[in-house]
Amino acid sequence: MQAAEERFVWWETDAFTNNQHQLGVWCFSELFFVKEPQDVTVTRKDPVVLDCQAHGEVPIKVTWLKNGAKVSENKRIEVLSNGSLYISEVEGRRGEQSDEGFYQCLAVNKYGAILSQKAHLTLSSKCLSFWLLTIFIATFR
Repeated sequence: MQAAEERFVWWETDAFTNNQHQLGVWCFSELFFVKEPQDVTVTRKDPVVLDCQAHGEVPIKVTWLKNGAKVSENKRIEVLSNGSLYISEVEGRRGEQSDEGFYQCLAVNKYGAILSQKAHLTLSSKCLSFWLLTIFIATFR
């Protein structure tokens, strides 16, 4: 993906000789995502990384949202240096303690902000997986 780049040049003109001298160039790139989060299914207690990498004029601040609310970092949840979200142990309790939901990353620099597509983090059950495997094996006996 190629970003649009704006370029502005300042010139000074000598009043006597009419010669021009370049004083400076100012460039900036449009803010865009290199990687966006994707839907993922994980088992409770497993780690997961939701990708988010933005490109543009630095510094770029990345914030994560879950179901539209800001995600708070803690001992389990960390925003990595590349902007991706790392959850060391996915929680699956009912209600607010669950990590299941829709995630988006918000990238902001001095020129603007962009919001990623939504990615659904779904929890799978080890018990359900074992039950389905048992049924699958039983059909071939």
